[in-house]
Amino acid sequence: MPTPTYVAIAKTVLTGSQATVTFSGIVNTYTDLLLVVSARTDRASWTDNINVQMNSIAVGSYSQRDVYAYGTSPLSNNLISSNNQFFRFYFVVGANATSNTFSSQEIYIPNYTGSTNKVFSTTTAGENNSGTDFAIGASAGLVSNTAAMSGLTLTPQYGTNFVSGSRFDLYGIKNS
Repeated sequence: MPTPTYVAIAKTVLTGSQATVTFSGIVNTYTDLLLVVSARTDRASWTDNINVQMNSIAVGSYSQRDVYAYGTSPLSNNLISSNNQFFRFYFVVGANATSNTFSSQEIYIPNYTGSTNKVFSTTTAGENNSGTDFAIGASAGLVSNTAAMSGLTLTPQYGTNFVSGSRFDLYGIKNS
């Protein structure tokens, strides 16, 4: 089995507040993509979510299944409807989380340049240094679109902005 090679494609580290983070013109020379996020939003809560849209793909193209633990409660969720415009990272920390903590998210997108629907998987951990306010989760989903993926746009679901210090790293993965 070949050893995968991770190649840094793009990095965004915020030095101020920003409403969206966009990766456009993603090259098609890799097998898979990995997006690694360490973020925080300005939502007046300890947690927020991140909406992710591929290639500005329209309504009804996304479905997602989630399992997660929020505090001490295990939960699951389906994000499947005709109105979905994005898929979601859960549990990015908000303004009321412990100061200077950031959440950790990863999304893996295999065969992003293929001519079939795109699948993805996510993992997330909302850091708050608290015995009661914490969350972890995993998701798997489908983007019903056969176009090669060349762009990702991330926005906070409830907050207005990502805050300074939030970091977004995009890697291309190829077998070597």
